[in-house]
Parts: sequence; structure tokens; C-alpha cells
Amino acid sequence: SETAAYNKAVTLQKLGKLEEATQAYQAFLADHPDHAEATLNLGAIYRATGKQAEGIALYNKHLKKDPYNSRILNNLAVLYRDKKDYKSAIDKVRTLLMRDQKNIDAYKNLALVYYDQGKYKLAQTILANALTMAKEQKVNDPDIHVNFGLTHLALGDKGKAMGSFKKAVEIDPNHILANYNIGALALGHRDYNLAANCYEVVQK
Repeated sequence: SETAAYNKAVTLQKLGKLEEATQAYQAFLADHPDHAEATLNLGAIYRATGKQAEGIALYNKHLKKDPYNSRILNNLAVLYRDKKDYKSAIDKVRTLLMRDQKNIDAYKNLALVYYDQGKYKLAQTILANALTMAKEQKVNDPDIHVNFGLTHLALGDKGKAMGSFKKAVEIDPNHILANYNIGALALGHRDYNLAANCYEVVQK
């Protein structure tokens, strides 16, 4: 049955059997080409295994029938960013924002595209939008603060960076990237206790 075939692919993915999961999703999508969740999951596996081109082709095929699927557009933007095709990444995010102006992930993606290009102030402006949207929607998103922290680091403001990473850890105490960066900054200040605590979380 449709559900059983899909669940089998999901289970293989969760077990980390990515090659078998890939085959299971491909077989499932051959019969159910419009299934968005299966498309997203297979795309995530392609990204994890460094097959960006396959992921891009998969998402673009889905968008022909479902051109404004926000999660597909966001994930596609991420893959284009991975490939440093920033123009295409921005294009996909803009397509999404034309229809869904309050999509937090779209602003986060757009900010990272500009961050990658060294446009840190512009990235901060966009992250401020993401934060506004998150507050309006009562969403506590640690990634926004982590990304703010990365832009502050890039601009040489370690104090503000530390503040941003700490805000992220208040929301999610186990956030790997936030803890890693707090640990690195703490080492710079010779705060070895804080560094050790943060790296312990990362190691876990």
C-alpha cells in the first residue's frame, strides 16, 4: 500500500541506511510523483550525501506541478547556496516571499546567501526581519540568533556575537553551533570552565 511503501523509506532513512532509503523513495516517487514529503526527504538525503545536482533536479521537477511549495523552494535555495549558485538561491527565496511574506525560513536562507558573499550588514538587516516575523508568530528560533552571531563575528564584534550565541542557547541548550561558538569565544577569554561546558554539549 501507499502508506506502507512510504513508511518503509522513512524508517530506512531514520536508521541511517541512506542508500536503501534512496532506492525506496525513488521507487515510491515513481508511483506517486506529487508526494511532497517523500520529495523533501529524498532531497535531504541527496544533500547529506553530497548529491546536490540530483536534489536540485528532484525539487525543480516537483515545482513544475506545485510551483509555490514553500518547503521545496526553501530546500532548493539551500542546495543552490551549497553550490554557490547565489543568483538561483535568491531567485527561489524571492519566488517564495512573493506568495508568503512571513516565511521565517525564507528570510534565514536569504540572510545566509548574503553572509556567504560577505555582505554581513545586509544579512543582519534580513535576519532582523526574520526575528520580527518570529516574534509575531510566537516562534522561538535559535538559528536566527546563531546566524546573527556569525555575522557579528565576521564584522569583528565578539561581544555582540557572544550575546547572540547565548540567546540561542537559552532557547535550545543543546544547539551544537551555538555551543561550539560560545566555547571558541570563551577560550579566547580564557574562560576555561565555560569552554569545557560548551564543548561537552557539542561532544554529546
